Amino acid sequence: MITSVTSATVTATSAVAGWGIALGAGGAMLVIGLLIALDLLGDGERPWQQALRRSLRITAAPLVTVFAVGVAAKALEILAA
Repeated sequence: MITSVTSATVTATSAVAGWGIALGAGGAMLVIGLLIALDLLGDGERPWQQALRRSLRITAAPLVTVFAVGVAAKALEILAA
């Protein structure tokens, strides 16, 4: 019983680590895409452009923060080893 629980835990942890790597790469692509969209949008005079720009800024800010924390954590992990 203990062996099967340990095996299941190791398998689940490995799967989560793999998903974390994939999500990290996908998140980086998403942040880059949002920042490119913000740059391409520019300063719009139309209300829908201003609303889109505001929503992109609101969306990008937490993603950039999470991305920066992830990079810092990985750098600390490498330096600690």
